[in-house]
Amino acid sequence: MNTIVFGQNSVNTTGLIRSLGQAGYQVFAILQKTTVNYTAKSKYIKGVWYVNNSEEWLSTIITACNTIRGKIALFSTGDEEAKFVNQNHNVLQKYCFVEGTKNEKVGNSYFSKDFIYELADKAGLELIDSYILRDKSIVALPKIEFPTLVKALDSTCGGKEVMNVCNDFESLKQHIKGINGRFFPIQIQPFITKEKEIMLQGCSMMDGKNVIAPVCFVKTRFSGCGNGYASYGYSVSTDEDPELHKLKVKIATIIKTVGYNGLFSAEFLYANNHYYFLEINFRNDGTAVVSTKSGYNLPDIQCKGLLNMFSSPSEYSFHKIHYMCEDDFKHVIRRELSLYQWIKDVCRKDCFWYMIEKKDWKPFIYYILYRINRKIANITKNVH
Repeated sequence: MNTIVFGQNSVNTTGLIRSLGQAGYQVFAILQKTTVNYTAKSKYIKGVWYVNNSEEWLSTIITACNTIRGKIALFSTGDEEAKFVNQNHNVLQKYCFVEGTKNEKVGNSYFSKDFIYELADKAGLELIDSYILRDKSIVALPKIEFPTLVKALDSTCGGKEVMNVCNDFESLKQHIKGINGRFFPIQIQPFITKEKEIMLQGCSMMDGKNVIAPVCFVKTRFSGCGNGYASYGYSVSTDEDPELHKLKVKIATIIKTVGYNGLFSAEFLYANNHYYFLEINFRNDGTAVVSTKSGYNLPDIQCKGLLNMFSSPSEYSFHKIHYMCEDDFKHVIRRELSLYQWIKDVCRKDCFWYMIEKKDWKPFIYYILYRINRKIANITKNVH
């Protein structure tokens, strides 16, 4: 089977390309054009199309499918791309297998946290108390617990521009005032000090009737805005932990209700002996490579399902790995972690850096060039 990976130059896209390529699939890519297209340097890519904006997406996908021919599976690596594919499901399914739902009543609603939170509540998952702000008016805001976390309600409409941790009402008011109106509605909830985050990684076939989620990534150190993404963690088998198994069953209920087909990940925050549901990413996740390294190549399992060659988790063998990205060194710089402990973590037998792959070095080399180029551009911009 041929595969097309559709998204940005990112760890999400690079990891998916590697997982598919290592499983023996012909991998093509449709990428957003940047100054340094590091993802395109992967040795597993057989061909690439570049796009400048979303207006070129549909015609480029159709062109790619007509060029490649044969059976093709299209995978998205970003929320906007995944939402676009589902929105154009009826057109694109003439050319390739696509992720998303055939349920017209659901449509693109499942990209809204509001919609998914309602399903999560019905499924019996624990939720963090949230308030939805429809516009910039904060007169009607209830009493809010601080610190509080602000984030986009629709994952495709605002990311870093919206997300922020506010310590008091004045900083919250100023942050809301500065958010572009197109990002509303937004979500406001208490910022809970987490002990760890977990991410169930899986894939869904037969409109959600066959959901597989064999691996959980436990995130123990964090970086980014509001410590939003993992810099270090390890993998766990969901069936070896009774609590994780229960969460997996409840997530499968939500997936089935949506009628979703494709790769996904479900995020939870763990604090005070509770697993609080955060969100479901209806696409390949940036750390999904953890599943592949742990023995479950989910993109491969998904492709086999499209060919009616359904796999059982029992056919695979789980092994624990440790995962790290280069931002983890910031914990040493901030004196939150000793250099000795950090080096010890790096030297663990199964430690995989998110852009480094022993058999595919070029994306990492060009990623460094990309970061240098971006840093120079920012310095030049600030000078002028």
